[in-house]
Amino acid sequence: MPTVTFQSREGICSSKSGKHYDFPLRACSDSGVDRRVLRSVPDVSERRESLTGTGLRLLALLMVWVMAACSAVGPVHPSGEDSVSEKIHLDLSRLNEDGLYGPPNGLRALSYEFCIPAHQDFADDVRAIDHTIQIYPANRGRIGCTNEQYLSVGSTHQPGYRMVLNRLAQLEYVARIDPSYAE
Repeated sequence: MPTVTFQSREGICSSKSGKHYDFPLRACSDSGVDRRVLRSVPDVSERRESLTGTGLRLLALLMVWVMAACSAVGPVHPSGEDSVSEKIHLDLSRLNEDGLYGPPNGLRALSYEFCIPAHQDFADDVRAIDHTIQIYPANRGRIGCTNEQYLSVGSTHQPGYRMVLNRLAQLEYVARIDPSYAE
């Protein structure tokens, strides 16, 4: 008669040949091992191979997900802000985190300009994004605004200047943002 040893909800049944099987308790009985359950339960080496294969598939899936997430993010500025839009034609690499450049005793802000449609609603929109914006309805600027456009001039000396510039560049009616030189 086979020996039945129970461990929590799993059982170890010994067959007459002395081989041990690890499977649910319902397979063990006083009369021995139920062969139908035994055939449906993989042995230890099959379980190990199955778990290894599953683990490798999960690891590969995780690696693909991480690589996709990293490539979607793209280059990031050291301050943690998003990369710069293609519409922005400014050299932001020389600016510090306050949006200033130059020697320590002569820091100054970088001014920029862009054109918006000649309507008060558009002027209000860009002012809501950038509080440094000055609107010049009768000036064309170096950027060359038309009679149907207002010249908008802003400054990098503000918190989150990169985010502000990117939000301005996301506006459909802003074609490009160039440096502004006061004259």
